[in-house]
Amino acid sequence: MKKIKMLVLLTALVVFTQTASAQVIVDFFAVGPNTTSPSFPTWANNLGVALQTGATTVGDQSSPTGFHMRSGPWLAKEFTVSTVHFWDDFVPTGLVANEFGRRTLLAFDVVSPTKFTASQIGIAVQSSDPANSLGLNQRLTGFSASRVGIDYVDGIKGNGNDIVYTSGDHLVNEAYGVPPSVAYSANNPAGLQQVVDYANATHLFLTGTITLFDNGQNILATSVAIVPEPKDIGLVGALALVGFAGWRHRQKLRKFLPTA
Repeated sequence: MKKIKMLVLLTALVVFTQTASAQVIVDFFAVGPNTTSPSFPTWANNLGVALQTGATTVGDQSSPTGFHMRSGPWLAKEFTVSTVHFWDDFVPTGLVANEFGRRTLLAFDVVSPTKFTASQIGIAVQSSDPANSLGLNQRLTGFSASRVGIDYVDGIKGNGNDIVYTSGDHLVNEAYGVPPSVAYSANNPAGLQQVVDYANATHLFLTGTITLFDNGQNILATSVAIVPEPKDIGLVGALALVGFAGWRHRQKLRKFLPTA
């Protein structure tokens, strides 16, 4: 029972791989509004604050703009989007009246003393359904408002000369945010119902990997995030504690990249 309570604080089991040259990657799954929803830019900004500070909640928690850490598994409605106003299987009203569904997104923060570009970051997601319907495997193509790059310039973060990129592909010391994701479409009721039935019966879980490559195909560092199934909670409990502690102490890991 104590292990279950512990996992309520976790969005995912986070596994760090840190190389001799001190690349640090943090990643976890987070449920947010659809990228076309009006609340997404604020939610993405709140997520960015959480990634930078280690906070588990940021923003108005009564609004879809609020970010909060949580554990899986999740139901299909938490990665279902629509081209018409939609929220949790119903026509939305009130605070969610203008929303277009929700997505489960793989949040990441990559830090390295050796500068890298967005296109050196690889994203891979697998879902537990037989069709791997939420699967994704690609490289980032550049920075955006929800995928931010920071050039420390002199190798020291926060001393007034950092350059922040929200477009293009540039050499940076840090990149954080959310990559593209795959979601179910509520515009296909028959297909969606099949997915919902499966997800509600089995509780989908996700595995996500963020990898930092060199200029070729060689891996510099990698990190894996897992949303465990309920039956696996006892098996991953101890490792989850390590992952959560590592995420909360990300600033300590950054001793290789001193801050002002």
